[in-house]
Amino acid sequence: MKLTDKQMLDHWRESRGFVSAHSGCSMELFDYTDLKQRLNVEMRQWYLHLLDHGDLRYIVLHDVAERLTLTGGLGGIWHARLPVDVRRLVSLTVSGAEVPVTVASAGSDVRRDTLNRNRFARSGRHRPTAFVNDDGTLTLFCRDAVTKPVILSAMAVVDPGDETYELDESALKLLYDIPRL
Repeated sequence: MKLTDKQMLDHWRESRGFVSAHSGCSMELFDYTDLKQRLNVEMRQWYLHLLDHGDLRYIVLHDVAERLTLTGGLGGIWHARLPVDVRRLVSLTVSGAEVPVTVASAGSDVRRDTLNRNRFARSGRHRPTAFVNDDGTLTLFCRDAVTKPVILSAMAVVDPGDETYELDESALKLLYDIPRL
């Protein structure tokens, strides 16, 4: 489901208790605070947190494979820059690999990171691994690939922009689990 900023704000207001049976009037200022602006900021922060950390069943995934270009390849180490709107890379499939690539954030799998530093122990096409670095780059380890791997699929959580909210309809119930103001 895709919601505009206004549609999401309507859901947000209802979940926060700002909509009542007598909603014929509009309340914009409360104690010199722009309530709509405050709710918009709160709502956007909640949504970004959902994209970054939320259960994937509530999030719409996009295939960004066509937007990734692998470079390098020396010793089976490939690099790609993630598009700026990608919040999380969830899965990656490359040609020549026997299984989908294991994707982790940098520093989350110390053992595999240590093994990948050794050219003989580095992940190969039988079980490739990839790390998403803090600088928005992807490092793919696939040492015995004969040619540059082709990215077949790269499923990611993507931020659709400031005024659009894209989520599974069931995620709206999460709005009611947030403590009210």
